[in-house]
Parts: sequence; C-alpha cells; structure tokens
Amino acid sequence: MARRYPLLPSLTMAVMLAVLLALGLWQVQRAGWKEALLARYRANSAVAPVRLADLPVDEPAALEFRRVRLDCEVMARGLTFAGGNAQGEAGQHLFVPCRAADRALVVDLGWLPFRAPAPDLTGARLAAAGVARTWQPATAMERLAGARRPSAADFPGVEPRYFVQAVRLDAADGAAWPEPSPLSVAAVPNNHRAYAVQWFAFAAVLAVIYGLYLRRWRMLQREKSDDTVRRS
Repeated sequence: MARRYPLLPSLTMAVMLAVLLALGLWQVQRAGWKEALLARYRANSAVAPVRLADLPVDEPAALEFRRVRLDCEVMARGLTFAGGNAQGEAGQHLFVPCRAADRALVVDLGWLPFRAPAPDLTGARLAAAGVARTWQPATAMERLAGARRPSAADFPGVEPRYFVQAVRLDAADGAAWPEPSPLSVAAVPNNHRAYAVQWFAFAAVLAVIYGLYLRRWRMLQREKSDDTVRRS
C-alpha cells in the first residue's frame, strides 16, 4: 500500500518552514528591542547639553546621543574611515584623539571627500558641540564587504567606552576642518519588521509550492492506482 504522503519531502519541508517562521518571529522581537533602543536615544538627545566631565560614563545606555560640550587639544593626526555626510554623499570621516582636562577621547570631526587629504590638526585647540556615541562593531554585511568601523583599539590610551561626534566646530581656521556630519537619531533605521515580513513571505511561498507538489503527487498516485485496477 502506498504511503499517504512522501515522508522525506514532508520532513524537509517541515524543518524549512519551522526555520523560516522562527527567523520571522526573531525579527519581530528585534523590532521591539530596536524601538525601545531608539526611544532611549531620543530621550538622551532631548537632555540639555552637559560638560564632558559630567557625562555619566558608568551608564553605557545613558551615553548614546547625549549632547556634550567639548574643549580639548588634538593629540595626533588621526585616522579616516568611510562615511557619508548629511547630504548622503560618500566620503570619509576624520577621527582624532583629543585631550580634555581630565581624559583623552576620540572625536569624529566630520566628513571629507574621498580624495581630500586629511588635515594634520595636531596641537590645534578644539571647542565643539557634539553628541556622545558608543563604539559599534561592524555588521555582518560590512565584514563580508571587507569594511570596518573605528574602535577605541585604533587609538591607544583613549576613553574606551565612547567617542564624541562633532555637531558644530568652533575653530580658528574653519576652512581646514572637516564638515561636521553627525548621525541623527531619526536616521537610525529599524528595518526588523520588514525583515520579518520577508521571512514570513518566504514561508508562505514555500507552503504554496509544497501544496502544489502534494497535489501533483496525489494525482500521480491516483493515476497509478487506476492503471493497476485496469491491468488486474
């Protein structure tokens, strides 16, 4: 007697559907997590600016997008990393180590075109308004593309928990400085619900394909059964 359904394809399909649905549910959970994170970022950015010395460094969650006032001396030439400006143009951001009264930290001075040489601002006095940003690891896609993000490890001896992204620079020679291009909270994406819809859509398409396969399989089984009856 023939099986009611093909066993191996059914098991394979069940596993694949379970994986796709699990990925979709995971992205729904990630969307909720990201919404809470963005709400905290917005709350942080609404707080009045503080002096760098008053930044609550013992609370990493309270650092991101806190507005700060900065007065420091540039310690070295700095490093450039790929990044865009407020108009969406590709280029590079100049990160420099800077010494304030009681600590050394990294400042993202802003954007330069790719071909523009990074100015050597060693020894320059920097007065700036900025936002505190925690170091973020590269995403999986960035690692696959060979791109990397700056980290405290690139600047030995600096504050390891955060850097300051300049919003406004007050410098004697404005023409020599990069264009401040801070990331706003509104520009931080939350695409997890869209990813969830994609995974659920893949699961639905797979279920339809399997339904068509089963329908065809049962038609063939009936044809074989009818042929056996006619031959007997």
